[in-house]
Parts: sequence; C-alpha cells; structure tokens
Amino acid sequence: MLRDTPTQLGLGRYRPIAKLGRGGMADVFLAMAHGPASVNKLVVVKRLRSFADEEDRQVLMFMDEAKLSARMNHLNVVQTYEVGSDQEGYFIVMEYLEGQPLKRVMKAAMDRASGTGGLVRGTWIRIVAEVLRGLHYAHELCDFDGKPLGIVHRDVSPHNIFITYDGAVKLVDFGVAKAAVNSSNTESGTFKGKLTYMAPEQVTAGKTVDRRADIFAVGVVFWELLAGRRLFEGDQITVMHQLLLGKIPRLSTVVPGIPIALDQIAAKALERDPSKRFATAQEMCDVLESYLQWSGEDVRGEFLGACMRGIFAESRASIRQQIKAQIERVTSSMMMSEGSGQVTLSGIGLSAGPTSSRSGSRLPFVGEPSNSGVERGSGVERGSGVERGSGVGRGSGVERGSGVERPRTPVSDSVSLRATT
Repeated sequence: MLRDTPTQLGLGRYRPIAKLGRGGMADVFLAMAHGPASVNKLVVVKRLRSFADEEDRQVLMFMDEAKLSARMNHLNVVQTYEVGSDQEGYFIVMEYLEGQPLKRVMKAAMDRASGTGGLVRGTWIRIVAEVLRGLHYAHELCDFDGKPLGIVHRDVSPHNIFITYDGAVKLVDFGVAKAAVNSSNTESGTFKGKLTYMAPEQVTAGKTVDRRADIFAVGVVFWELLAGRRLFEGDQITVMHQLLLGKIPRLSTVVPGIPIALDQIAAKALERDPSKRFATAQEMCDVLESYLQWSGEDVRGEFLGACMRGIFAESRASIRQQIKAQIERVTSSMMMSEGSGQVTLSGIGLSAGPTSSRSGSRLPFVGEPSNSGVERGSGVERGSGVERGSGVGRGSGVERGSGVERPRTPVSDSVSLRATT
C-alpha cells in the first residue's frame, strides 16, 4: 500500500512524487519538474545518499556516472537532463521511461502471460539490435577534444535494458561503466556487473576489459531470449566454472530447428577469446539486421510497443493511477506549504528505506510489489537513467575538498544540460 506523501518537499523546481527504487549508493525518485506557464514534466531524480564511511569514494563513483550520463545523447540510451547539487548533496535528473525492464518482459514470456503471443523471434532480435546501436554509440563516444572516452558499460543485462510502451529500446545504468574520464578505480579483487552476464576477462585478474566484454554480455542476452531460459545458472562458483572452463552450449543444441545463421551469431558473440568475437557492436548489429531483412522476420517499433501495452495493460493502468493520485497529493501539499511559507529543500534527501532522521517523512513507492506486475523501479529505468557527463564543475556552487567536489551548505545549485520541457 502507498504511504502518505510528506507535505514539505522540493528541490528547486523538482517536486518528489514517489520512490522508484534504492540502489547501492543512491535513492531514485519520481518527480515533477515545474516550468513557466504551468509547464510540468515527469522526471526521475537519482540522489546520492550520505555515507559515514568511504564518502569520498562514493561521491567520486556517483560523479563518474554523472559525467558520462550527461554526455550521452542517443535514441537507445536513457537521457540525462541535469546534474546538480544542493545542501543535501548531489543528484542527477533523467528522463522518465514509461515501460518495463527486459527482465520482466522475459519473465512474462516464460510464464506465457496474456498478450505475449506477439513476442516472436523477430521481436527479440529487434530488441538486441537496438541495444547494440546504443552500445556502439557509447563505445565510440569521444571527449570534447576528440579523444575516445573508451566507455565499457560492464553491466549489460536484461535488468538494464528498458522497453517503453511506445516500443523504444533503451540501454540504462552506466553506474559501473569504465571510461577514460573516471576519477574512481575498481578495487582489486572486485567485479563490476552481474556475474551471469560477465565476459570471462571481467572475472580474470590482469585481463584487459574493452568493448568486446559488452558484446559477450549481449551474446548472453541474445542466447537467453532465443532459448527461453538462462545460460548460466547455479551459485557463484558454479557460474564462474561454466564461464571460464565449461562448454558454452550452442543455441542449436537447445532450440531445435533454429536457423544456422542465428546459431552462428550467438556462438561468435560468446567466444571466450575476445579477438574471436565481433569487433564492434555495430558489426554484430549489421549481421542481425541482414538476417532480419533476409528472413522477413523484422518487426517495427510500433509492433513492439503494441505488444508491451497488451502484456502490461493492467500494470500500466495501476501505475498511472498511483502517479495521478500522488501528483494530486503533492500539488495540494505544495499549495498549502507555499501559502504558509513552509516549503523546504530537503525532500529529495529522503531515504527510500527507513524514515529519514532529517525530516521524519516518507515517500510512497510507486507500484505494488506483489501481483500487480510492477516492481520497485520497474516504471522507470533503475537509477541509471543518468549517464556520466560534464556535470558540476568550477563556478557551479561547489567547493573542492579532499580531492572531491562538495556542495556548499547553503547553496542549491544545478547545471542544466538539456531542456526538460
């Protein structure tokens, strides 16, 4: 059940409406961006939490994500509108995506939920091709001086691929991405990403990780979509053994009658030796596009969108109703608070977990975690919606200290990177 919305909310022109999720170092909120002439827009705000230990490292990691996120502008990558700071710390503002993560679409297909009949093989191939377009854009992105940023997502998985109800495919969450502009470094002995979608070189000490690691991850997603089951299963030790030493099964051994071209594409993407994989995401995308045209299996984005709306009709209606109710509550609270001069800037500092000690208020979660087909964070791409980009710099209302930029206590400052209306 949804809890009441607190009356004292706000971060400049962003008014929190509900919680969408809680990550390892940040909370994610659905918010309303207020513009002139009553122009409003739903956005997602990712707020870095305060940490008693390793605070500098957490800030560096968060700002690395912000710097990359704000830099990206592609149809298949979630858009970041703004990176800013206030007295509570740093936040990222990104586009609100109305749809579902691929992992939920896959689950619906495996459960043979109503409406999934349209999820034919061509639909899965189209989704993968669009993901590869977004990845190639990220891999090729250069700094302002033309120097390649060397971005590697490192966490491509069904969790971080988002399908909207209009049929758009978005790659999200560059939170653990590797790039030349990163200020933080991966600690020795730690892994970045989800083990069941990692390339062998990601879990092997001393191995160089480049764009081909992302191609392996896409290969795993591609294999699972066409096979209808997981590729790597079991505990961590079992998965690592399969990944490094076991034989990766060919698609043709689990999907009888699958076209040899698709079997070969999956096998090439899943080669243990990076040099034997597709050299770029665009190369793999081109091969898939050629297959779709040759086979006549291609589907349009409109068809994918229609499938999504059919499968998740009930879930979508439920979320929309909850959002509408929360907007009405927040609007009412804003009018009352502004009339009494009680509006504060602490709202987005609220934790998605226990009650915040600062405000004592709690925001509702959007979606029902039980049988509504909605998961926390599923109404929007989770926490990542923010890509790393130029973010906050000198003269932006932040001070430097201990090697980490920190906001001055009384300042509410943000750097607008794109128009939100």
